[in-house]
Amino acid sequence: MVKLHKKTKLEKGGNCMKKLLIVTGIILIAALSTAEDGVLFSMKDIKKAEVWTAEAKVKIDVKGKDGIRITIPENKEETTVTLDIKKIDKSNWIEHNLLKLEIENQGKGSVLLKFRLERRALDDCLIQPENPRFDKDLTVKPGKNTFDIDVTGASRDPGWKVYVEKIKFTFVNEEKTGREIFIRNIKLEQEE
Repeated sequence: MVKLHKKTKLEKGGNCMKKLLIVTGIILIAALSTAEDGVLFSMKDIKKAEVWTAEAKVKIDVKGKDGIRITIPENKEETTVTLDIKKIDKSNWIEHNLLKLEIENQGKGSVLLKFRLERRALDDCLIQPENPRFDKDLTVKPGKNTFDIDVTGASRDPGWKVYVEKIKFTFVNEEKTGREIFIRNIKLEQEE
């Protein structure tokens, strides 16, 4: 006669723990495989209304599938739209050097985009006026435009900590007609 061994509560709990660890491992591997390597922030981080501000009468739509739509009203020569990087807690750009920006201009004429990084030291000193090398004037032609902006050194840590707080997009619309501009993609990454 063979005597069967009944599992104790401890042994049953051990099997449950093994199953839980296996499931957790599978979820973790799936999450890691879908994450973008070397990317600090991307569209999913900035498609939130609370991280954007604009001047009066300028509309920002973050809910569309096509990206972030910026509607510039008629008779408006310069329009500034601000992305508050501090609100998404991604201000430390030390290990990232390339900002990729994809913008679509749905108008017939080009628009000048004044791209500005607002940088601040942790001692609350605004340093943007002292170092404008991250300021770029970009021409956004009708249709899709892709820009790779070198941001090496925008943040620094040793000695005097400096972080990026905001990105300011100023659209210069010389035609003064109503326009729709789409930010189709924006991401900060490390490129070798």
